[in-house]
Amino acid sequence: MNHMNNLLLVGPFSEIEERIDEFTSSIFASLMMMESMDRLEAAEQEYKIARAGKDEKRLEETERTLRACEVTVQITIGLLDPGEELSQ
Repeated sequence: MNHMNNLLLVGPFSEIEERIDEFTSSIFASLMMMESMDRLEAAEQEYKIARAGKDEKRLEETERTLRACEVTVQITIGLLDPGEELSQ
């Protein structure tokens, strides 16, 4: 039993486990990016609609939501490419 545990720490099985971890992390980060981009697009549309209207409170709310979505996208980019510096 102890021998099997060692196989998972060194050798080909440990390398496979690392690759699976990297793959699943990449899939998760990609999903986060897609969802963040969808939210950003929706927030941009809401902001455009609010700008066309006369409701200042709604305009402020949609602008805050839009800015939050932009920050979320920047954070997600940082997760996908840790070497990439965030701007702003």
